[in-house]
Amino acid sequence: MKRSLIAIILLLSLCLCACDEYEVLRKTEEGNLWNRSSGITYVSCGLSVKAYSVDTSDVYAKAGKSKYYKIQFEDPTCFITEEDNVMGGVYRNSELSPITLSNFNAVSAHIYVIGTVELIVDQFLAAKKYFDEDYPFDENYVDGTPYTNAVVEAMLTGDNVLVPTYVDEDETRHIRLLSPDFPGLSYTIIFMKDINGDCYLYDRETKVCVIAPEIIVERMIG
Repeated sequence: MKRSLIAIILLLSLCLCACDEYEVLRKTEEGNLWNRSSGITYVSCGLSVKAYSVDTSDVYAKAGKSKYYKIQFEDPTCFITEEDNVMGGVYRNSELSPITLSNFNAVSAHIYVIGTVELIVDQFLAAKKYFDEDYPFDENYVDGTPYTNAVVEAMLTGDNVLVPTYVDEDETRHIRLLSPDFPGLSYTIIFMKDINGDCYLYDRETKVCVIAPEIIVERMIG
């Protein structure tokens, strides 16, 4: 009987250890996440920054019932993410500078339509210098840098206009900008066409809306 009791206690201890194989976070009144054991405070990266790839089979941290995950290619002491990150969901170490479009260093982009699932429909490829030396380029390769730069320049220097009230949902695209500085993250700019046929670029985080450059309009809708 004594041996059986010891075995049960050991089994319970192992189960408890297994349950604690994640970081414990506390959500502050400001909405930040605090890790008492490491002293790290995570703050939201906003609505436009999104994790590109998340392994939801491995929980990195919990705050109450909320779960947070590692981001592929990013250090979890720097960035973590919620599972549902359509509206952002990425948190950064508060000691890191906020991510903005101007410091993101976008060099390429993937273009998505957003419905019940995200579907990639196009991409602005990076310049060849960002690829591995042995990357198998073919005759279909086109440097997408002019398109990526056009999006960024328009958002940073264009005149802010009113966000259109009615848009053609079928023509809406999410331009997920990619950066070698943040390989696990993307910065989303939304392409929209209103009912009059005018096209816009919109940043949900900064609320900046500008007229889409012609080079982007032609690429998006022809």
